[in-house]
Amino acid sequence: MATGIRRIKNGWGDQDSVLVRYPRGAEMEMPSSQYVAQGHHPPITALPVQPPPFQSEQSPRRATLELTSPKPT
Repeated sequence: MATGIRRIKNGWGDQDSVLVRYPRGAEMEMPSSQYVAQGHHPPITALPVQPPPFQSEQSPRRATLELTSPKPT
């Protein structure tokens, strides 16, 4: 069974998610409701909380590419 590593605020759309690690080392993010429903450990309230991921209409990389790319004429 997977073990919870950390909770991510608003990581799954508009709800929290949990990063879990499986026995062979693979990691996966799942909605917090699924984590609780499947009975993973430790309890979700015991997991450290990570701030929400960077969310923007435009990623920094894309903005940089647009600024440095020549405009078609």
